[in-house]
Amino acid sequence: MRICPVMIAIGILFLSACSGGYERVPDEAIDQTELAKAEGLAMKILEACDAGGFAHLTTNEATLTMVDGLTPDRQREACDFLEEKYGTLEGLSIGEVLQTVETADFRIYRFKGSFKETKELVEVRITLDKNGKMSGLWTMPWVEGL
Repeated sequence: MRICPVMIAIGILFLSACSGGYERVPDEAIDQTELAKAEGLAMKILEACDAGGFAHLTTNEATLTMVDGLTPDRQREACDFLEEKYGTLEGLSIGEVLQTVETADFRIYRFKGSFKETKELVEVRITLDKNGKMSGLWTMPWVEGL
């Protein structure tokens, strides 16, 4: 069976379109203050989980959408899931930082989370917008590359 060159070209275009338009920020170009802020926000929320509490976010730290959306009930639900699946947080280390290619409007901080009850690395992903406010938070199994 022959594969048409046009089909290969369409496949390559499709794969490049799915890359999300992000590029890795070289280690030496990472803003250390902003990195500390992203890690601090992740730790604030995850440590509140471990303590059975609620991490109250302000509009100085996060977008209004995040402040309004990260309700005590949502946090509790997410915390229960993390506790059941991974256990208690031991620590975070930076895996990589990515930013939008053309505008650098968003930066993605991908942390490797280690938890007591699993050997599996967990990604704790924090996005900060161009104003340095948290605009997203996710946890998922760690995979190399976005």
